[in-house]
Amino acid sequence: MGTLSGKVALITGGARGIGRETALKLASEGARVAVCDLGDARHDISANAYALAKGNDIVETTRLVTEAGGECIPLTADVRSSTQLKNVAGSVIERYGRIDILATCAGISGFFNIHDMTDANWQGIIDVNLTGVANAMRAVVPHMIANHYGRIVVVGSLAARRGTAGNSPYSASKWGLIGLVKSAALELESKGITVNIVHPGPVDTMMNNNPAVIAWKGKAPAPGELIPPRAIAEGIAFLASDAARHISGSELDIAESRAATWN
Repeated sequence: MGTLSGKVALITGGARGIGRETALKLASEGARVAVCDLGDARHDISANAYALAKGNDIVETTRLVTEAGGECIPLTADVRSSTQLKNVAGSVIERYGRIDILATCAGISGFFNIHDMTDANWQGIIDVNLTGVANAMRAVVPHMIANHYGRIVVVGSLAARRGTAGNSPYSASKWGLIGLVKSAALELESKGITVNIVHPGPVDTMMNNNPAVIAWKGKAPAPGELIPPRAIAEGIAFLASDAARHISGSELDIAESRAATWN
């Protein structure tokens, strides 16, 4: 039996990258998993520097989880919509009767100087990375309170504690998540719910390994420079387990030695 046997997890941004690896890891620990992503729905997100995940990516995550012996259901929603996320949470509860774990992995990035960015550039990143996490929390917390149990793990970034040239809305959104997590942890402590944030360094996902990023930085990542997304998933799985039941309002850096220079 795994550390999450009998638990039900909802993962936003589960179509690929950290979200996909989190689905695989939580399922391997015994959780039944629901993965949520934008899918093929039309959207107006113009801030992103690379193509967003599609419906076939959600299908692939589901296939990988089930092929590995786990249980996974695919769902679609735009995290900017609190209504859509509440519907997703309702679907998971209708299917499994509960939601024990929320992992918020949905996030986007973009590259533009503050004097060049448009309103849409700024708003798109803030709405997905910050408001989207708050929407996900609001969708599941009432149910967790009723069950007096919950584990919420938010994916932040080392950029949450330092400015990043050419990426100010991303840093601002991730910095805001720290305040959201610490406030929610205080509010929910007496309800049996923990709330924590994981800060990855540069991870080997589309966000850090795409032509737009390479063009902005002027070079491709060096071999071994990017952290495997599985490492972030393992940190999320730990914070979602009962071994971490006394940890709440905390920040976990998964960034190798980079964290020593980013605090």
